[in-house]
Amino acid sequence: MAKQPSDRCIMVCVTPQAACERLIAAGLRLAAQARLPLTVLSVFHAKDGLDPGSGAALERLYAYARAQNASMQIYFNDDPDLVVAVAAKKSGAAMLVTGFPAQGSSHFIARVHALLPDVPITMVDLDGTEYHLHTQAERAAREVVSILPQGMQKQRKR
Repeated sequence: MAKQPSDRCIMVCVTPQAACERLIAAGLRLAAQARLPLTVLSVFHAKDGLDPGSGAALERLYAYARAQNASMQIYFNDDPDLVVAVAAKKSGAAMLVTGFPAQGSSHFIARVHALLPDVPITMVDLDGTEYHLHTQAERAAREVVSILPQGMQKQRKR
C-alpha cells in the first residue's frame, strides 16, 4: 500500500560535520516546497563508534535540526546504505538529500540509489549547488519524450 502524502517526508543524510548544516538547510527548503516534514539521519559504522569530535559536531547538527522542527535519527551499523534505504522506506521518504560525493568516495549514494530507484536524490555540493538523481520513472518519461517526433514534443509541453 502506498504511503499517503501525510505519511511522507524529506530525508537528509548527514555526517558529523558542521558543514552538513547546508544539507539540512537545503532539505528544509525542499520540504517547505513539498509541504512535507523533514527528517535528518546519520549512520555511523558500528565498529568505529563515535569519537568525541564527531559527537560535538553531531550535537550541533541535532540542535540545528531541532530548531527547525526536524526530527533526527542516529544509527550505528556497518551497512549505512542499507540502514538509509530501510529508514527511507519506513518513513516514506519522498526525496533524499545528501552531500556531493568526493573523488574516491565509498559509492554510498550509488548504492542507496540502486536500493531505492523510485526515490529521487538531491546532492548538495560545498557551494550549495544542487544535483538531482531522478527516479527510474522520471528517466523513462524523458526517454519517451526524447524519441517523439519534434511536432509531438511541442504538443506534450502545453
